Amino acid sequence: MKTKPILILLVAHLGFSCEKSPASLECDESPTQFEYVPGEVLVGLVDTVTYQFVVDFFQSLNLQIIDFDLGHNFWAKADSNDLGYYQDLFSSDTTIEYINKLPSSPIDTLLVTITFNGVNSLALDSVRVESFGLHIYKSSRHPKFAQIGVSIGQELCWAKELDQYAFVRYAEPNYYADIGFAD
Repeated sequence: MKTKPILILLVAHLGFSCEKSPASLECDESPTQFEYVPGEVLVGLVDTVTYQFVVDFFQSLNLQIIDFDLGHNFWAKADSNDLGYYQDLFSSDTTIEYINKLPSSPIDTLLVTITFNGVNSLALDSVRVESFGLHIYKSSRHPKFAQIGVSIGQELCWAKELDQYAFVRYAEPNYYADIGFAD
């Protein structure tokens, strides 16, 4: 792939420019009407990005990944009605974040939900789940995002810079949410 070295050089240059010289990027660092977490940017990603690509991309920019979700869920019917068996079966699998019984399971049937972190593709994880005697009846992909650590005062600059990439759906400071409840 001839474009990868060029992309990495371009990414490394942009990361250096944003971190070391934000004025050269003409970033508008004027205050917004909303407050955001100092030093954090949220980045929404297209569905086609892979786990390794995301890790490599942000590492190439020397940006810290605080949190990210590229995962997917499966809902499956089990051959056995023993939840513990499936939890033990998958207990050493570091790509599984969650496995549990669905509350709506009939008494004589075990319905489970399994959440994967996205290290593997949905197709590969589907084959793995079915190879253990689970019959998938529904799957879903999580909206892919990354919560990125940047230098304090550089949030708007990095959001503007990251928003230019084709695999980025949005990039913005990590705004505080205010959920008001009526009295």
